[in-house]
Amino acid sequence: MKKYYFLILIIFFISCGKKEPPPSPDIFAPGIIEAVYSINNQIKITFTEVLDNKVDSVFLINDTMRNMENDYYTNKSVLTIQYNNDGGYELVDVFGIGDKFDNKKDYTGIPIKGAHIIDTIPPFVERVVFQDSVIRIVFSEIVDTFEIEIYPLYIKTMEIKTEKNRTNVYINDTINLYQKEVIVSDYCDKHNNIGKTTIRYEQYSDSSYNSQINIEKYKPFEYIYLLRDDSLVLYKGITDSLGNYSFKDLLRGIYYIQSDSIIKKIAKQ
Repeated sequence: MKKYYFLILIIFFISCGKKEPPPSPDIFAPGIIEAVYSINNQIKITFTEVLDNKVDSVFLINDTMRNMENDYYTNKSVLTIQYNNDGGYELVDVFGIGDKFDNKKDYTGIPIKGAHIIDTIPPFVERVVFQDSVIRIVFSEIVDTFEIEIYPLYIKTMEIKTEKNRTNVYINDTINLYQKEVIVSDYCDKHNNIGKTTIRYEQYSDSSYNSQINIEKYKPFEYIYLLRDDSLVLYKGITDSLGNYSFKDLLRGIYYIQSDSIIKKIAKQ
């Protein structure tokens, strides 16, 4: 009797369990990591990916109210909400939050971690930008009041905007011929935190502005004004204890010096 032997080979295919890449294009809406209280009456909600800058609506909720908030903005993966209730809130509803692929989702009842933080931080000037004929002043937060001196003194056009929870002041020099100078002082937020530092910002001087007028031996601590030859007031200064002052970075031309005690014509050629 013949015997036959069969060799049976069993091959096992083993999967390595590699992680699959995310679908392309992205089909998932941003997920929530957390919502926390922040300074200056803000709530910050962090998401799992970079957000689109469009949100349909935001509501803040506590035991007694559900308020729609229109003051919010996105920055990368964070939605920042500015609120006005000093008692704070417990929950957030966010509708229409999405990513750059327009994957949107509604979230309701998001719990806010932490507690309402009382704002005790004074505002400050974050930056001043001189760009062509426009000066832009950006405060660190929304301010209720401020004082700004602008030189040349003929500049009167000012526009105030709230952008990304900051007060932005736009100043337009319609003539745009002279060096610009801005002095910012006494700025206060809605919680009466006062920034008292007086800061002077000057536009960078190029080679065209190389003339200087020196005032000597006038009355001490007297206000003096520099006028153009057509009587347009350009700059204001105050003499020191010896009655001296210098107007710098001027175009060559004809100017008048005026004070309570004198009017003087000076030509800078």
